[in-house]
Amino acid sequence: MSIPGLSDWLQTPQGRYLLEWEQAAFDRTVADVFGYYAVQIGMTELDFLRANRMPFRLRCMASALAEVLA
Repeated sequence: MSIPGLSDWLQTPQGRYLLEWEQAAFDRTVADVFGYYAVQIGMTELDFLRANRMPFRLRCMASALAEVLA
């Protein structure tokens, strides 16, 4: 992640609570978004597009070390 210490903080009880809340909000938001491609930019270790039904979902970030998942 691009924010130092964020990965560690997300492992705390408060971080897990926030992450669960945000994931539920993303799931509700992207579930009925339509199109052909969905792109998540940043935080590629988390799948914020998991509830989206588009046939092609991509995760990327602005680092040469990023893994592009399709």
